[in-house]
Amino acid sequence: MEEIDLCWRSQRAGYQTAYVGGSHIYHLGGGTLKDGNPLKTYLNFRNGLQLLVKNCSVNDLIWKIPLRMCLDLVASIRFLLQGSFPHSVAVLKAEFNFLITILHTWSKRSQFRAPYKSELFKILLVWEYFIKGKGTFQALVDPD
Repeated sequence: MEEIDLCWRSQRAGYQTAYVGGSHIYHLGGGTLKDGNPLKTYLNFRNGLQLLVKNCSVNDLIWKIPLRMCLDLVASIRFLLQGSFPHSVAVLKAEFNFLITILHTWSKRSQFRAPYKSELFKILLVWEYFIKGKGTFQALVDPD
C-alpha cells in the first residue's frame, strides 16, 4: 500500500500522479512474503484500513471505515469457507490491530495539510471485482 499512500499524499500536496503505460518496473517488493502467507494477508488488510484513515476526509471516514470493516469480515468468512483458517484469522487480527492503533494512524494525517479530496474511483471495487469479474485496471476504466 506504500505506493498508493505516496501517490495519494503527493496528489494532496499539489503534485500530479501520472501513469506511463510503456514503462517497465522491476518490483522487488513482496518477494519475502508469498501470496499464500497469512502475514501478507494481515498486512494488506491492516494497511488498507490505515491508508483510508491517513488520506480520506472525516466525512468519508464516517461511512468508509464501517463499510470497509464489514467487507473485511465478509472476506474473513470467505477465507474460512474456502478452508483457509489462517487467512481468516489474519483478517480479524488486522482489524483488531487497526482499532487499537487508530490514534497513532490518525496522528499521521497532520503531516499534509492540503485539502482532502475524494476524487478516486466513483465505483465500488468489491462489486466490480467479485460480482462483475473485472480483474484488471483496464477493465475498471473501460465502459461496459
